[in-house]
Amino acid sequence: MVEAGELASAAGVSTGAAAHSETVPAPKAAAGEALPSAPAVTAGLTEADVEAAVARALDRRLAPIEKRLAESLDPGPRVQDIVGGIGWLIGLGGIAA
Repeated sequence: MVEAGELASAAGVSTGAAAHSETVPAPKAAAGEALPSAPAVTAGLTEADVEAAVARALDRRLAPIEKRLAESLDPGPRVQDIVGGIGWLIGLGGIAA
């Protein structure tokens, strides 16, 4: 059996004091049927609550990866760019002299 408060606290959703004492039994399979692999349904959590909790968890876990990807796509000036800029400055100085 799954405690309603356990799943709600894992999802970061407040279900109120009444929901913490409720338990919902796991579904039982009929003869010849396989049990579903999903956890037991918990009172007090809607599909939107679960989706919001998953979205928050994904945002939190993917933020460092997104940051690294953004940094790798904008590497900044390369040595070739710096040497090329110095060459331009020397060339312009040579033309002006």
